[in-house]
Amino acid sequence: MPKLIEVDGIVLVESQYDPDTFEDWRRTLGEDRAALARAVNHFVVWDELEADGERNDHSDDMAAEFIAACWRTRAAADFPGRNIVVEVVDQYGPTVVMYEPNV
Repeated sequence: MPKLIEVDGIVLVESQYDPDTFEDWRRTLGEDRAALARAVNHFVVWDELEADGERNDHSDDMAAEFIAACWRTRAAADFPGRNIVVEVVDQYGPTVVMYEPNV
């Protein structure tokens, strides 16, 4: 389960967070908090999990869904009542992202 932190009201996966990179993204994205969260809270399966030889799309998809379920569970436990979205998208392979929609 990931450890989640809150920075300036944005829920972030601690292991994905770097203060300097966060500020770089903030300068680029402005006040779009959902986009800022998606930029920080992303896990690209192909970049993080080693594969012996050929990629197995089914296994990569299963890994992404498992990671998303872990993030979703932690977000619901640590930040009840908040509308935190965790989804798997196809961005250079299966990628898990987490954000709160802009209101």
